[in-house]
Amino acid sequence: MPLRGLAGEARAVSSGALGLQTLLALAPAIRSVAGGQAVHIPTMTALPNPSTLALDTTIRHALVHLSQVLGFTGSCVLLCDERTSALVLHSTQGLSAQQQRDLAVLSEPGALAERVLISGRADFASSFEQRALVSDGHWLGLPLLGAETALGVLLLLWPGRGEDVAEILPVIESVGRGLGLAVQNARHFHRQQRRAEHLQLVSELGRRLTAILEPEVLLQAMVEQIQRTFGYFYVGVSLVENDSLVIKAEAGRPRADGEANTHPYHGADEIVLPLGAGSISGLVAATGKARIFPDVTQEPNYFWLPEMGPVRSALVVPLHFEDQVMGALDLESDRLNDFDEDDLLLAEVLAAQAAVAITNARLYYQARRRTQEVEGLLDTAQDINSELHLTLLLERVTQRALEITGAEGALVGHVEDGEMVYQTIRTPRAWVPYKTRFRLNEGWLGQAARRRQPYLTNDAPNDPYVMRDFAATYQIHAALSVPVLNRRGILLGAILVFNSTPGRYFGEDDVRVLTALANQAAIAIENARLYELEREKVEALQELEHLKSDFLSGVSHDLRTPLTALRTASQAFPAAGPLTPLQQQLIDNIQRNTERMITLVNDLLEMAKLQSGRLRLNYQRVRLVHLIDELVSELDPLLSERGVRAEVVAGDPALAITADPRRLHQVLLNLLTNACRFSPAGGTITITAAASEDGTTISVRDEGPGIPVAEQGRIFDRFYRLDSGGSGGLGLAIARSLVALHSGTLSVESTPGAGASFHVWLPREVPDAYRDH
Repeated sequence: MPLRGLAGEARAVSSGALGLQTLLALAPAIRSVAGGQAVHIPTMTALPNPSTLALDTTIRHALVHLSQVLGFTGSCVLLCDERTSALVLHSTQGLSAQQQRDLAVLSEPGALAERVLISGRADFASSFEQRALVSDGHWLGLPLLGAETALGVLLLLWPGRGEDVAEILPVIESVGRGLGLAVQNARHFHRQQRRAEHLQLVSELGRRLTAILEPEVLLQAMVEQIQRTFGYFYVGVSLVENDSLVIKAEAGRPRADGEANTHPYHGADEIVLPLGAGSISGLVAATGKARIFPDVTQEPNYFWLPEMGPVRSALVVPLHFEDQVMGALDLESDRLNDFDEDDLLLAEVLAAQAAVAITNARLYYQARRRTQEVEGLLDTAQDINSELHLTLLLERVTQRALEITGAEGALVGHVEDGEMVYQTIRTPRAWVPYKTRFRLNEGWLGQAARRRQPYLTNDAPNDPYVMRDFAATYQIHAALSVPVLNRRGILLGAILVFNSTPGRYFGEDDVRVLTALANQAAIAIENARLYELEREKVEALQELEHLKSDFLSGVSHDLRTPLTALRTASQAFPAAGPLTPLQQQLIDNIQRNTERMITLVNDLLEMAKLQSGRLRLNYQRVRLVHLIDELVSELDPLLSERGVRAEVVAGDPALAITADPRRLHQVLLNLLTNACRFSPAGGTITITAAASEDGTTISVRDEGPGIPVAEQGRIFDRFYRLDSGGSGGLGLAIARSLVALHSGTLSVESTPGAGASFHVWLPREVPDAYRDH
């Protein structure tokens, strides 16, 4: 078999994955048939295995052996760029600088290299091309064939005649095919290796990003880490807001223009892009489909900024979360056609992780803000509900409105005489006097009042309900007004917050928290108004009480003089001579009723002193048993007259307390007198005194008819009497007030038909703060 035919069989067998190893297996047959031409077999045996992944080594060894064994004086390999498909010089062997200039001619469009690449077959330089070359010999081009297409071109410089190459052409073609497979395998390996590295980097990037829970910090960290990790010229993240796309964070490759080369590019302000046509990010966000832009200069929707530098190509992928587009990830390059399917796959993985990280940060931020809102509203409720003065209350609500919304100005008004009345405006720096009134149907306040719901505008100058003078004075760009309604839907006032800086908007969160504040304010305003009404009533009652006390005091003094004179005159009648029985009876009636009236007048004067706070106690150490014995002796005539016995029970004869002895005597005298008056003949009044850890209790118990349960809560009221007897109804009221002045208590226990017990509890020691009472 001729060498050409055997080589043809070898070429047929060597296609696919067998490559050069199949040729090596055919080497004995070639050697036995070809005889002396078997010298070419070492070229094949010396070539590296085409399955190797060291592409540069494979090509270098192939070129060296093609020169040393087959006699080619020069060679080079041109490989197709994976993204642009353009031929790019990879390596050369044995070419002088002058000969390398021939490569430019052979690489021109339509020249040898391109013809071989397109046809997929070996070819020589044309005679026309040959005349333009400086090298001696003939240039041969062979395609580097992969499994499906040519991946490059092998150019060989043959020093002899062109027909001499025909004998070894099959072998050279097999070498070309082997190199093509080596290129394909290496590129496949590098692609997989690159993907594995990218996935590892993405995983690490995801771990770092998920640890950041502040949305703004997260977005900036995201673009910076993506840019640094993968070396993109520019990275930007934009989010959908209010039917627009807002660039939230940007980062770029350091630029070599002085100091800026150490700092990545960052956008100074948020840029708002249209959602849809008008920007490539807006286009992708609107359609929800990723796109590669090979040349942005040919893209009418590209939004270019001078400071972004020479951007040439871009890749934009949407940020998806649960089938909803939340924004876009924009990757840009300063080279044409710099993104391929691998970059698209990487970008989609990055976008998926970014969407999850952004969603988690948003959820965390929302949960934290809701918690802060609840805590803030609880604190606000305590703060504003503790203030019952309406003017001060409105100032507190204004301050809180400014704090919870972060607004640049706030004012709170209340409805008065059919108008909204304002006193001051609160700014972050100061309170500004602003005494004015608005009609309830005027401007933003009127809309909130009429609709009974919040009114929001983020374009205040062009709003149809703009409050022009007010808006112009404070250069308002955004405003939010919330009505203050009580539970019956009645308008009590309104809260207005505003921003003067362009781009500072109010959102749904502001509406929610300000509405919650308005609800709290409604309760506080009603409480303040009720308190004001109650205070006015109390002041009126106190004034009335003072008038009554003054009247009683004046009347009592006016009555005491004639009563005293009447008593003196009645006592002087017996000295004038004997009285008839009728005269004596009349004199006795006069004396008895005079004494009763004097007692009532004294009680009235005593009560007037207690109510006016003019009565003062004189604290001393009082031995209780001694005081009780004196009282029993003092009441002995009355006890004998009523046929009642008094029994004193005291565990400690030396028991003593700190009290005003005169006032304590007055209290116990009243209790003993009442007990004597209500006790039946032959009954017993029991007086006990017992000490405890915190004080001393003195009890007076009788065996009278007792006190009905319904009456027990009223017997200490002024002028209340259980019967129509001689009492004026002031004794127990005075007694309880005197005990209260001692920081003690006076209480009653009674079962109808089984007597009554009155208990006086006094503290063991009176606090210093009460010693002036």
